[in-house]
Amino acid sequence: MSKHERSRFVEQLLKDELEAVALGLEQGVYVWEVIDLPHDSQGSTPLITACRMGLTRVMHFLLKGGADATLCNNSNQTALHVSQPALQGELLTAMIRDVPHQRQLSLAAWRGDLCCLQDLMVSSSDFNFHLHFDC
Repeated sequence: MSKHERSRFVEQLLKDELEAVALGLEQGVYVWEVIDLPHDSQGSTPLITACRMGLTRVMHFLLKGGADATLCNNSNQTALHVSQPALQGELLTAMIRDVPHQRQLSLAAWRGDLCCLQDLMVSSSDFNFHLHFDC
């Protein structure tokens, strides 16, 4: 993808022209691999900029496309940091919703969040535990 195409991709995203972006992705003009690359002098990713601008539809589109909400700009701010207060809760919910259940469990276990682990285990009726120990 050329620099011009990448600029057009980000421009269309930030103008909320998601149908045009989806068509470009489908036709191979755009690629998801550039979704997390900084696009401005502040080092912001498209997700960070969309959240700063309050573009809810774009935020969801980017997260579904695999955008990494944990990346920081040059000021060490993530999309959550720059989001307008009304969008912060929605961003957190979308981040959790788009994470597979097994991954949510792994993250909660890694953090040592027993309450979250318990809630996740209770909320899933179709858990399939595969334990494997190498001793």
